[in-house]
Amino acid sequence: MLIERKIVEHVNKIQLGPDLCHEEKRQYEDLLRKYIHMFAFSYKDLEEVTMEQHKIKLLPNAKPVKTKQRRWNPRYIVMVKEELDKLLEVRFIRHVEIIEWVSLVVLVLKRNGNLKVCVNYKFLNKVFKEDRNPLSFCEKNLEKVVKHKMYTFGNGYKGYHQMKIVPNDQLKTTFTTPWGTFCYIIMPFGLYNVPEAF
Repeated sequence: MLIERKIVEHVNKIQLGPDLCHEEKRQYEDLLRKYIHMFAFSYKDLEEVTMEQHKIKLLPNAKPVKTKQRRWNPRYIVMVKEELDKLLEVRFIRHVEIIEWVSLVVLVLKRNGNLKVCVNYKFLNKVFKEDRNPLSFCEKNLEKVVKHKMYTFGNGYKGYHQMKIVPNDQLKTTFTTPWGTFCYIIMPFGLYNVPEAF
């Protein structure tokens, strides 16, 4: 009963197109119920989903930069701590003592009132070795779907967090907080070449 209630809650979170008729919505909901275990709705659902690893390639002779921590608005301290605790619990970040690079944590208040905790990798990104991964031709993709009646797309929950960083490169993602210094185990938002890798 509890599992069924959770499935219904998850299915209700998924947005279906407003132009679908009642029968089409029912068919999509049945399909989602059947495969609901393949979707992520929380950080916990993302544990160990990754198969790929992201390498942080730097230019030769790149020198690490250690940015000092800045003071945050006291109103947001509790929200930041909650976010860090979530990331630690699901092993997306870890405590570090050896410090190579230290990047600045930036707090961004979203329109919905939620706080987004970001790391500013400006100095690290300046010495990134650029990967040139050309995008596929849009026309070819359109040709493949043009004859179909319906289209669906998925927006991956915390998409970048589904790839791990090569262990030797994790210390390059280090950031500092009042509760300690951490680095990412998984790929964070804001790193250069991350969209191409994802």
